[in-house]
Amino acid sequence: MRCEIRLLLYDPAGRPFMGVGTLWLLQRIDALASVRRASLDMEMSYPKALRMIQQLESQLGQPVVVRTRGGRTHGGAVLTPFGREFVDGYIQLIHELQDTADARISGFIRPPG
Repeated sequence: MRCEIRLLLYDPAGRPFMGVGTLWLLQRIDALASVRRASLDMEMSYPKALRMIQQLESQLGQPVVVRTRGGRTHGGAVLTPFGREFVDGYIQLIHELQDTADARISGFIRPPG
């Protein structure tokens, strides 16, 4: 038996600012080197993608994405070293929580048979 863990981070006012959608966005930016291409790939508006990044950076207190302007062919985006470390740490935490939850739940739920 397995359960599914979802990790959301909330600001002091109780609003979520980091979850699977933001994680996917950061991963797509890392893979595609562009906020615009990442947002298109996710079928998300570009302004929404920018808002998600701005909210995350505001709560973390430092940049996670560096964007370069230049229009369709010359602009781009990359994760900062902190951004990459944050994504890796967030994924690692999800895996650790998932492993712990799977072990705990298998201790009190037994499949029939």
